[in-house]
Amino acid sequence: MGDESKAFGGDLTLEIHPGKAPPGWDDDLLGAGGVVFHSEAWAAHKTGAGEGDPLFCLWREGSDGEVIGRGLGIRRPGEGSRAGRFAAKLSFDSPPASTAGGRDFVAPLAAWAKRAPALVELKLGSFDAFGAWREAPLPRLRPRLEYVLPAGGGEEELRAGMRQLARRKVKRAEKEGQEGREAHSAGELREFVTVYRTTEERLSQTKRGYVPDVGPDAEAFAASLEQLTTRGCGKLFAAFAGDRLEAGTFFATFGKRAYMIYSGATDEGRAAGAPFLAMFAALRELRTAGFEQINLGGAAGDAADPDSEDHGLHQFKTRFGAAAEPRTSGSLLLRPLRARAVEGARRLVRR
Repeated sequence: MGDESKAFGGDLTLEIHPGKAPPGWDDDLLGAGGVVFHSEAWAAHKTGAGEGDPLFCLWREGSDGEVIGRGLGIRRPGEGSRAGRFAAKLSFDSPPASTAGGRDFVAPLAAWAKRAPALVELKLGSFDAFGAWREAPLPRLRPRLEYVLPAGGGEEELRAGMRQLARRKVKRAEKEGQEGREAHSAGELREFVTVYRTTEERLSQTKRGYVPDVGPDAEAFAASLEQLTTRGCGKLFAAFAGDRLEAGTFFATFGKRAYMIYSGATDEGRAAGAPFLAMFAALRELRTAGFEQINLGGAAGDAADPDSEDHGLHQFKTRFGAAAEPRTSGSLLLRPLRARAVEGARRLVRR
């Protein structure tokens, strides 16, 4: 039973269910056109290592009216932790799932959050967005790009839509004896986490402000990915040289939509074209399985600029025929002085 804490904002009421989703959450979410980032499986993945608390949110028309929005927020650190009692952020990876356009979902959320003394910031994400937080621009706006593959078609259409360099890389990896396929075993998943962790360490050294997803406990991260795969909301595709995983890409799935969330490769695999083979295998299998929306993930809003740190990512994704679509996320500082102090302390810790 949720605590059903309520807050009004404009003409909407926000109802909060901490820890556990209301009955029928995923079915109702799917019916509202929701994405994986509000699902119960995503909550289990994001909080599996005990780093945060899930808050399942319902936006209603009035105090007891019809539900018109559904969303999942992750409170980090968790409310029961020592740090979480002093300062925490509430992050939503995507706008609420809703069939009602033009509504302000931010106002009731902000009204509720301002009454929670430990919350210092609301992060209003835009991953795989099929709606908007509100019509007006978000506070602390951050432009992003996401890369969406045209729907439909088989392997021939996929190859035809790829750029020449991508086709050459796939052929090179195949000629060197690599195999691209879906990975199923727990051992292969753990092997991917090892490769992904190495990739993140490299990126943290080359990209300013890059914060790795994998913390000190790689086993916990692997277990959190299993929360997605065992619930039918995650798929790992990889390029193998014999029994050795050289590159992998992990998609979060929900309904007929798939969103790429993690990818990595060994140095040897990168040189041999393994990331291209792993992605090609993923797109081929996802299309065969009937996924209608395939999103290759996001990048910075300036990624198309050759001087951008994300330009290589932009090139890789567009070489598979994906179109770069603009998105905007934002954040609301509830207690600016404390938020800046906490962020400064975190930067010192990461040095």
